[in-house]
Amino acid sequence: MYRGVCRQSLRQLEGLKPNIISRSIRVVNGIMANLNDAVVIYGIVASVFVILLWALRCELKRIKQRMFAFFIHRYVSQSIEKELVVFKEKLFSRMNTLVSYDPRLKTKGQGVIRVLEIGVGTGVNLKYYPIGCRLICVEPNSYFETYFKKNSEKFQHIQVEQFVTAMAENMAEVPENSVDAVVSTCVLCSVMKIQDVLHEIKRVLVPGGKFLYLEHIGYDRKTWKRFFQMIVEPLWTFMFENCHLTSDTAVSVENVGFTDVSQRVVNIEGLCFLIGVM
Repeated sequence: MYRGVCRQSLRQLEGLKPNIISRSIRVVNGIMANLNDAVVIYGIVASVFVILLWALRCELKRIKQRMFAFFIHRYVSQSIEKELVVFKEKLFSRMNTLVSYDPRLKTKGQGVIRVLEIGVGTGVNLKYYPIGCRLICVEPNSYFETYFKKNSEKFQHIQVEQFVTAMAENMAEVPENSVDAVVSTCVLCSVMKIQDVLHEIKRVLVPGGKFLYLEHIGYDRKTWKRFFQMIVEPLWTFMFENCHLTSDTAVSVENVGFTDVSQRVVNIEGLCFLIGVM
């Protein structure tokens, strides 16, 4: 009797196996289907989140650039200009004796040259340019253009040929050997790759062209002022569009391969500035 009961139980279990297996397969398939749906949904949500973050970052960058342009125009340009005017007048007077490499301008005499200014900003240097000169502007912050155009209306002696919104590291819109002078004031401290900028300047300058610059630089490495600049610099670069307080522009210029480089360091209102011509 006992053996009969065992055989009957085994037959019942064997009959249940296909049902258990099929049910298990259905459960697994259901879980996998739900998992696939979850992965798809997660992927869509993650993609939307990344796109929103990217859009927010771009918008914040635009807001920051707009605020920076307004701040420079409203509060900084003129205050700094008062301290630099004497040095700029002497530096930029060199352009008055230049003769253009362009045959069409060459016949018009000294000072009628083509000038490229990188980081033109609001146009604080316009008053120093020779009468009749042609000006090409390169400015990475497009929000400066409105302030520049309004300011340029005061200087009818200058013909603005182009306002190029681009980084100085890549001035592809400016042809090779096309400008007689390049001007840079308080710009090289904030570029991403100064060596690329200097190579671009060499590319666009005509043979015998001049690069005129006035840049703020870091204090001597062995001073406490330099140490303070290093502490402040991370916040400063964020607030002022990558401006580096400890930039060593003089070394960069010497290493790029310019000939006849003449530069000196001056102290203006407690800040170090590098003035140079090459």
